[in-house]
Amino acid sequence: MIFRPMASILRLLVVPSTDESALYGETRQQNTSEMYMKQLEVVRLLRALFRMKVHLFSFDFEKDINANPRELLFLLLSSYGATLSEVDLEIYSLMLEIESANLSNSGSIAERDYLWGRAAIRIRKEREQEQDLSSHMMKDVEAVEGRRTQFRENLPIDPKLYAYTVLHFPYGRNVVEVQHGDSDDMNEINYPNVEQIQTHDPVFILRFSIHRLLMGYIEPVEFTSLGLLAIAFVSISSPHDEMRKLGYEALGGFKNALESIPLFANFLWSNSVNFRTDRLWILCLLYAGLDSDDDAQIYIRNNILEILLGFYASPLSDIESKEMILQVVKKSVKVHKLACHLVEHCSIISWLSSIVSVFCGKQYQTQTNLPFPLLNRALEVVNDVISTRNIIEWLQQFALEQLSELSTHLYELLVGGNLIEKVHLVTSVLEILTSTLKISLERKVYQPHFTRVRFRYTKLLMYAVMEIIVLVQN
Repeated sequence: MIFRPMASILRLLVVPSTDESALYGETRQQNTSEMYMKQLEVVRLLRALFRMKVHLFSFDFEKDINANPRELLFLLLSSYGATLSEVDLEIYSLMLEIESANLSNSGSIAERDYLWGRAAIRIRKEREQEQDLSSHMMKDVEAVEGRRTQFRENLPIDPKLYAYTVLHFPYGRNVVEVQHGDSDDMNEINYPNVEQIQTHDPVFILRFSIHRLLMGYIEPVEFTSLGLLAIAFVSISSPHDEMRKLGYEALGGFKNALESIPLFANFLWSNSVNFRTDRLWILCLLYAGLDSDDDAQIYIRNNILEILLGFYASPLSDIESKEMILQVVKKSVKVHKLACHLVEHCSIISWLSSIVSVFCGKQYQTQTNLPFPLLNRALEVVNDVISTRNIIEWLQQFALEQLSELSTHLYELLVGGNLIEKVHLVTSVLEILTSTLKISLERKVYQPHFTRVRFRYTKLLMYAVMEIIVLVQN
């Protein structure tokens, strides 16, 4: 192998970054310059050497420290410009060959988040520094969020180049997939006609877009404003099937991104100086955005309500947040699909029971900062839940125990005198107790019934009614 050591050859593989002059074709003659041709020949030489390894097994990549496939992939990606120049097309084709060869320790473009050029170099340096400092301390969620932040801060974005790609879309470009076989011309590349105006390679940009949407690294608004949505749309008019498939896949990812609630996790768990404002803003957005079954499906798919129910009991939840969460839950039970989801899959009755229990007896004395409007809101939700026939039938058959537990706490509230002079709360409590007894009476004989307060219910009802009459008269 007279060309070794490999590293000395790879030093020549430095492709200048695309500048604005290339957009207008003013330096087109550079494509035929001596330096450009040297770069092109170096990449072709690398492809030839790589094919020798794959097909002839003339040397071992894993044992040759100067020819590490992972390092070679990184070097190619950091020299890549994601354009339709011959050098970039050759580099991209070689990267696909490395991925498809299934070599150990070869890595992939996706592992590097499809970042190219200087962005790939910056990301690598940042991750190497973080690996020594916080690899053992950083939680998985924090690591994912950190990677997302790195990605957004190092985007190799040139909006003008994206715009020119849309306006001068290379319809002659086809998706080149590398397959290893017996054909001698399997690695041939069909170059499209090079335009006077430089554009991005739509194949790479579409895969780049799909990866960003899949990983949640970009918001739909940003995806649109950068021109990536326009590239996806124009690609579905390509005469080539594979190009259209990539375009539709990108559009599908964009549609799915529209069904993730933007900035939900960032604002709900915000640790900024204005964290209360951020949290209340996203809770208000959740309340205002819930209007139809389509919205309900988005909430269910993203486990929004499960997260809110859990957040309510967390130490981070203040009175304003609790109030807004109850507002969102109250509006949710007005939507039939969400009401059924909350009752059957989220144990909403037990969750409401835990809220009511805080206002009972000694437990409430230790929570004097909790206002009774929270209890009132919780009782409104209960009455809304048990007002639907389908939900009543489900509770009657499967979950009367949950409703019985809640009713027991409400009975303790009445007996303990915590609701004195709160007529509207007494009325809500009596309605719930009445509904619970009705559901219990309609159960089968062999099923458990609500009996803990059943025998004292008549006396309690008379006492409560008399109290309401007295309060109204006063």
